Amino acid sequence: MKRALFWLLLWFIVGCGHTGVFKGPGGVIANPRIHLVFWSDPLADTISGDIQAALAGGMLDRLAEYGVGPGEFVATHYADVSFPAPYDDLALLQELGKEMDSGLVETPLAGGQDIYVLFLPPAGTSVILTAEHASGYHAATTHNATPYYYAMVQSGPRLQEDVVASHEIYEAATDPDAASWRNWPSLEELADMCEGDLEIIGGVTVEQVWSQVKLACE
Repeated sequence: MKRALFWLLLWFIVGCGHTGVFKGPGGVIANPRIHLVFWSDPLADTISGDIQAALAGGMLDRLAEYGVGPGEFVATHYADVSFPAPYDDLALLQELGKEMDSGLVETPLAGGQDIYVLFLPPAGTSVILTAEHASGYHAATTHNATPYYYAMVQSGPRLQEDVVASHEIYEAATDPDAASWRNWPSLEELADMCEGDLEIIGGVTVEQVWSQVKLACE
């Protein structure tokens, strides 16, 4: 509630009715380090190849105007685990922490540049995704006091996973702590503004993202 009131107050202060995006008090992830974590996803190899191809094709280049660099792909991690559905989001993060501690998943580096894209097991969704009626979301947390960012992606068809993953990577990079780049006056994040607008990058179908320079999705 306090965060929502802050954004509403900021909108009125800067100029009610202005169209476009603005930067709040938060920062961005200037040099994203992308990790893909698959939990019993039968499309894991395919989706991993897709995301790597999109990143290599310049997917993050369109975020340069917001201070985000091209980023780097770190690794794909696989784990054959099962959870009772709907999946508890805290339990999922605890599982990720265990995999970090065991060396199965690389731990985040200091500086808060790591984004872990977590692909849920098939035939289920998380508690938060269910509550939000969403296919993905992103948030921040820590591992042994080191901050990192993550995105939950619901299992689904190849196109859905590619599009949702690209959507959440864009937003995690430009609004990692839910206090950075947002839309006037709806307070949507940059990929929310272009939801349903798709393009092909590196041979992969991904979501578009808002460009304040072009005042359009790209």
